[in-house]
Amino acid sequence: PSPYKASWCAQFRAVLWRSWLSVTKEAMLIKVRFLQTIMVSILIGVIYFGQHLDQDGVMNINGAIFMFLTNMTFQNIFAVINVFCSELPIFIREHHSGMYRADVYFLSKTLAEAPVFATIPLVFTTIAYYMIGLNPAPERFFIASGLAALITNVATSFGYLISCASSSVSMAASVGPPIIIPFMLFGGFFLNSGSVPPYLGWISYLSWFRYGNEALLVNQWSGIESIDCTRENFTCPD
Repeated sequence: PSPYKASWCAQFRAVLWRSWLSVTKEAMLIKVRFLQTIMVSILIGVIYFGQHLDQDGVMNINGAIFMFLTNMTFQNIFAVINVFCSELPIFIREHHSGMYRADVYFLSKTLAEAPVFATIPLVFTTIAYYMIGLNPAPERFFIASGLAALITNVATSFGYLISCASSSVSMAASVGPPIIIPFMLFGGFFLNSGSVPPYLGWISYLSWFRYGNEALLVNQWSGIESIDCTRENFTCPD
């Protein structure tokens, strides 16, 4: 016989509803997160405002794209890094009493917060994308928005992982950055992939920075056949 007092579907409905109520009760926190997203997107948009497709613009646009990745990663990881630390004692007690399964709890928690994590990257991309002057084609904007949502989902999942593996919120906040930074360094922006030592190459294959950066760069530059030269080229005399 099953150790649980209700079917999987009944557990899922009950825990999902409770998780959703928990999310909606934090209305002020959600407003703060949206305000933070709006402020950061405007700041990045102002800093990189109106980039042109020339020699200087290429580097600036690539830097802005990597800022997309960095902001989506750190903002969302630290938004959830304390979730399981604070709720773990309650989960363990209710799980061992046969109220619900572990997978039910995780899926319910993830789905209840999904609308917020799907909307935030859309708000960020909508504000910053055209301010920076990225590829103006509408389909490129929607692809970039979809990629930002996927990056957000990966970052959130990684934040859940850190939260589950940490015994306290302070510990999660302490170990988070040292774990994230290597993935960022091997994301293809700070270090050329050909320069990565062989014994550290495996890190780049685990880095969502790498895949997100490459996907956003392809979305930005594919189909662009020429870039204006803004600097004179000089050759050394013989």
